[in-house]
Amino acid sequence: MKDKIRRILDLIRAGRLTLDDAAPLLAALHTRLALQITDRELLAALLNREELTTDQIAEQLMLLRGVPDAPNAAQSPRPPQPPRPPYPRSRPSLRAARRS
Repeated sequence: MKDKIRRILDLIRAGRLTLDDAAPLLAALHTRLALQITDRELLAALLNREELTTDQIAEQLMLLRGVPDAPNAAQSPRPPQPPRPPYPRSRPSLRAARRS
């Protein structure tokens, strides 16, 4: 996710994409990345700072918006489950005894 955001930010910084054009792309990546006007102003200010890399800006954007950097961000991780014990099978002699 962070790599995709960084690529979009690189395009903005290179002048090949505007923030207005990038907003729907970011929103398509994650609903929390839908940019409001104030978000666009902040992002523009960060992109104008030459000492910040687009990787750093992407990380800041993800932290500010609460977007996890995971492939399946929409799903919450499940804790590992212990293995189930094998199903106890009854002995043939017990089955025969029950039938009679």
